[in-house]
Amino acid sequence: MSLAKRENKIFEQIQSRLSEYIRITDAEEEVCELYSVYYSREGGSSRSKQNRVDSRKTELDLEIKGGKRTLSLTINQNPNINGELGQTGGVLWNSSMIMSEFFAQRSEWAGNGSLDVGETNIVELGTGCGLVGLVLHQLGARRVALTDQQRMMKVINRNIAAAAVSARQPNRASGGSRRQKPGDFGGGSRGECEIYATEYLWGRPPEDLRITSKPIDMVVVSDCVYHESIAPLL
Repeated sequence: MSLAKRENKIFEQIQSRLSEYIRITDAEEEVCELYSVYYSREGGSSRSKQNRVDSRKTELDLEIKGGKRTLSLTINQNPNINGELGQTGGVLWNSSMIMSEFFAQRSEWAGNGSLDVGETNIVELGTGCGLVGLVLHQLGARRVALTDQQRMMKVINRNIAAAAVSARQPNRASGGSRRQKPGDFGGGSRGECEIYATEYLWGRPPEDLRITSKPIDMVVVSDCVYHESIAPLL
């Protein structure tokens, strides 16, 4: 068969199957969706020099270094969520690791920083798996609200529960000589520290009144805006 005939046959096959495909109306949204799916299933290997975590795993044991001390956390992931339209929060991304280390290394808990999150009321937007907020809670924030869409609540609550269990175990980084407790490293006592997950959709008044029941001292956002149309909602 000649090249021209082969090309015509391929073209005819494509034409006959056009009805099976969805027309792309927003190229940027399509690229975002394709990349988030690729990252979750193929591109998020920790073996890659560009990735700090393995996005294909359902559970990660992480160590966030803060000067001479280290926070140990177990983070659950749900790569399947990233297969849904517009979803990127089911797995960890590099920037949440970097932001967590930023707070840990500059906190008073590290022994050589000036950032004191004790006594603060913090809201994290688009928390995803909740890593940054969990780290801030461990650093002693008085209150941390981990907010995201409803479909993310299950994985966030699992990570809050995992952090509570970890807090009762000897700190692996210190050779078991010290127990790592929520709020133990910051200004608030353990009993005064609070962390919870709740749904919040950007651009709307929060339905959970706990978010605004006390003045908000800090809002943190990490790896959330992948499409320019989302930015105005912030």
